Amino acid sequence: MIVTPKSELVQPELDRIQTLAVYDSDRIVSNFEYNLGDGLCGNVIEQGICIYPTAVRETFPQIEPLADIGAESYAGMPIVSESGQPLGLIAVIDRKPLEDISLIEEVLKIFASRATADIERKRAEAKNREQAALLDVATDAIMVRGLDNQLLFWNKGAERLYGWTQSEALNHDATELLYRTSLNRLGEIQQAAREKGEWQGELKQVTKADKEITVESRWTMVRNEAGEPKFYLVVNTDITEQKQLEAQFLRTQRLESLGTLAGGIAHDLNNILAPILGFSKLLPLKLPDVDEQTKGFFDIMQTNAQRGTALLNKKWIMLE
Repeated sequence: MIVTPKSELVQPELDRIQTLAVYDSDRIVSNFEYNLGDGLCGNVIEQGICIYPTAVRETFPQIEPLADIGAESYAGMPIVSESGQPLGLIAVIDRKPLEDISLIEEVLKIFASRATADIERKRAEAKNREQAALLDVATDAIMVRGLDNQLLFWNKGAERLYGWTQSEALNHDATELLYRTSLNRLGEIQQAAREKGEWQGELKQVTKADKEITVESRWTMVRNEAGEPKFYLVVNTDITEQKQLEAQFLRTQRLESLGTLAGGIAHDLNNILAPILGFSKLLPLKLPDVDEQTKGFFDIMQTNAQRGTALLNKKWIMLE
């Protein structure tokens, strides 16, 4: 007896079959691929369970492998997903006539049910691996945080940004890993994500090297089929350099504003000191007969006015 417990339709054409397990009596046979065609397997996929208890070679003379193995009987059942999509088939080929048809049907149903779960699980795992590979290409740090704040997924972007490898980060508390102290806003962020489905804002975090960084953080609440919260998908973009440039730009703007203000003040003070300096030079000429003490006052007035003007000009040059 030859049994193929699992055969899968080859994507995306769905016109070929790839065996996943083949047994010939008590011997394991290497897997192989073949055309679905219009033969036995095509009938199984299109019509459902097909049983030929005798003379299967004579019924399908165009299928040469049946003659090669001396097949006398055949029973096949499609493997169908929960959504009704054909995934493959399970078949039994015997060199003798099939006698207990009802038993064969029950056995095929049991194997088909198990094979369906196995194929769908493998396809889901393959899809998850593909999606994870795509997420690893992203430059952003992408992580999945459980409701208990444990890290369930950690992409290559997160490894590059924070310095923690995937094995070091997974199943650890995200708050302990990414913050110097407990994040007081965590409850607020999680509540917003639960109520609105998402949250976005800036967060201060630390790397493995204890370097402080600023990230633009986007949280999405992922729910299960029942609508209950399942986990948080978090995407963090490093904006540390951008924030530093913004701060530098603001400092430059403030300095420019101070320079403008100081220039205006210096101009106004010069306007005040100019007449004082002029009169301090004019008074000795107008009043040449004053006493020595008064002449000293004139000199002090002139000297201080000159010093004030020189000082204002010097500070203005420094600000420029």
